[in-house]
Amino acid sequence: MTNWQKVTSFAESLDTIISRPKTFMSKLGILMLFLIVSSMLPVGLWLLYVSPLIQGLPLSGMLHIIFAVVAIILFFLLSFVMYVGFGYWGTLLVSFKDSESGFLNGIPSGQAGLLGVIRFFVQLLYAAVAGSAVAFIIFNIQVWQVLPDPGVRTGIVERAGQVQVPQGWKLKEAYVTDPTSSSEGTAWPTDTTLLFKKHYSIPKDVKVRGMQMWMGDSSYWKSFGALAHIDCTNNSCSADVRLNDSTVPADSLKNKFTYRVSADFRADTFSTSSDRVELEIIAAYRQN
Repeated sequence: MTNWQKVTSFAESLDTIISRPKTFMSKLGILMLFLIVSSMLPVGLWLLYVSPLIQGLPLSGMLHIIFAVVAIILFFLLSFVMYVGFGYWGTLLVSFKDSESGFLNGIPSGQAGLLGVIRFFVQLLYAAVAGSAVAFIIFNIQVWQVLPDPGVRTGIVERAGQVQVPQGWKLKEAYVTDPTSSSEGTAWPTDTTLLFKKHYSIPKDVKVRGMQMWMGDSSYWKSFGALAHIDCTNNSCSADVRLNDSTVPADSLKNKFTYRVSADFRADTFSTSSDRVELEIIAAYRQN
């Protein structure tokens, strides 16, 4: 038996199984059951891939390739069943040519039409869920990147709140840049860097020297993390952060980030009493 004959035989067997239900409700039931199974398998594979069990193993690059290949093969197999076994309506992708199996046979035309509509939306939902899960594996997307409030979930908001400033400095604005926002230059969801920005209003007499002294004074940073390799040029300073929070478990998501900080002095020509310091906390996710 040739490979094509094997595929044909499999398709015929699949058609027999899918066409076996003879009532509207039984056909709808098998369609919904397959939707759940076919959607959850790729999602489950993605959740396994991003779990600490897999992420903590050596040769992460090779494991990524293996999971990506398995996900693609699984997606094609499930899609074969979903679109060949259950049939589909013609769309632009197939020049509007329908492909009907025996799935809609054996029930009144009105029920068959309704079931066809339900099948169309079920197949769209399957493609969205399963396709997204496969893409997440291929592009190495972590769970925190696709859930709301990534800054809170990763601990960057909590850690940024530990930064202390000299007396007289007033916080004017603080926010985590949205990973879905193109205006911040991020490439969601493949971007694994979160930024927390804090803007301070400072007295005019502080000037650039005052910002540099603030960056170099460890008493302001002891709760946040010790600064190392402080580099100040012109109106800007940058430094690496050495975290010192021993209360956070080593395998916690909050310990999966390396931090850097940068500060920029902005002279406010419209104010006679204050200038501006913009602090940026950069949290970069590390795979292992």
